[in-house]
Amino acid sequence: MAPLGLQSLVLVAATLTSLVSGRKQHQNAVPPSTGKDWISLHNKQGVEFQPAPAAKGTTPQQQRALRQAQKRLLQEESEESSESQQVLSYVDSAETYYDAYAQAWRYVGFYTDCNPAQEDRRRHRRKLNDEEEDPCQRYLLWAAYVDLGYTGLGIGEYQFWDTYAETWDTSACEKVGNVNEDGEIDETTCKRMNCHMPEGSKNWHLMGYYKEVEYTEWFEQLFKHEGYCVWQGNEYNFMYNNYGAWPEGCSETETYLKDGTALYYDTKALPNATMTYGLYTDARCSVDYEGDEVTMEQVLLNGDGDGDLLSVEYLDYWNEAMEIYRVCQPCRAYALNQGYGGDDGRRRRQLAEGKQRRLEDNDPNNGLFQCDDAAGYTNVNQCMKFRTKTDMEYASLEEVMEATLQGGVTSVTVDRRTYGSYRAGRTEVEIVPDWNLMWIACAVLGVGLASLLGAIAWTTTRCRALKGNNLKEPLITEL
Repeated sequence: MAPLGLQSLVLVAATLTSLVSGRKQHQNAVPPSTGKDWISLHNKQGVEFQPAPAAKGTTPQQQRALRQAQKRLLQEESEESSESQQVLSYVDSAETYYDAYAQAWRYVGFYTDCNPAQEDRRRHRRKLNDEEEDPCQRYLLWAAYVDLGYTGLGIGEYQFWDTYAETWDTSACEKVGNVNEDGEIDETTCKRMNCHMPEGSKNWHLMGYYKEVEYTEWFEQLFKHEGYCVWQGNEYNFMYNNYGAWPEGCSETETYLKDGTALYYDTKALPNATMTYGLYTDARCSVDYEGDEVTMEQVLLNGDGDGDLLSVEYLDYWNEAMEIYRVCQPCRAYALNQGYGGDDGRRRRQLAEGKQRRLEDNDPNNGLFQCDDAAGYTNVNQCMKFRTKTDMEYASLEEVMEATLQGGVTSVTVDRRTYGSYRAGRTEVEIVPDWNLMWIACAVLGVGLASLLGAIAWTTTRCRALKGNNLKEPLITEL
């Protein structure tokens, strides 16, 4: 498979430096060393990887080695080969391997581009009113990361942010014995899966941002693999059955304004990587409808989209279920709880009958967190699925910053700077003013001002009275 030409936003400057100052050294036949110890991969005889630090002080050769590895993000052996999902190494020209368990990803959000690049225009051109026009494209964004300090403990090397309990879940470390002698968690060995947080850059290094124009395909790949194993309750069934409710193009509604003007709808990004349907006044879905004659709720009630669109309540449920992907997730599908949401009791029955799928050869946790997904794979590499099964493209720095300016993403950290609405595991909620509290505060403020003015007036009057008295005589106040 030819390597995908991906670039890292974080190491652009370092890459340019390596191309200039490291050109002569790179001509040597001996591969560069990162200075780190070689670490053997579990159950892969003769295969080792060498972490490549990206911290300051690294040589241009080391930076180039990391750059080459980043270019090969998501490049695995052919999916058509037997059990190809269990191949876990990523290799660069310096023979530096990155374990699939050391890679993570997160859902970043949506943005709209009404002036797509020429390549996108050719690939995604649509006909509007029998004439070709450039559409406004909606793109889904996600990001990928690598932990250069990964030591080989698989899922048991990390603690995960529990979006339900809103706390860090250390159960994976505890199950594999990744704790101190006193049973307490050591943050240096049980590391946080926190690539979605600015402080996560200490362990997690950005591999790149990626955009998906066919985002329903992206939803399908996510939901039937990792989604099957991480969701609770009926979330999987609802999400998998409804991902097709999102339009992938501007569509005319069956609702018209009083003057006969047609309205159109398409996917619309909301803050904190949430999404809804938007109403527009043009066939490109570039101009928001801002009137009050028609609401999106009315359009949904009218049965637009052949009745396949989600109701307002279901839109809220959708955004709540997507919360788990707004935080850092491993590229390897996993299950912290074996009775996971999409299971429907099937896995428990298989375990009881001794019919569970065979243990993955390269599982460092011996099946403790095994994810047998809905598509028949075990511990599939979710990032590789995005790479091979969706229309994934590289997102440039300009596109990422444009998404940030539009406000439809979570946080974006580039070169130690964080942009966007950063969240710490909680769903961003619109702040609605408490008018009762405001009126009470105003009343208290009014009473306070009245008291202050009264005191000033009394003091002024008193001073004037004192000036009229003979200060040589004692002042007598009548009781």
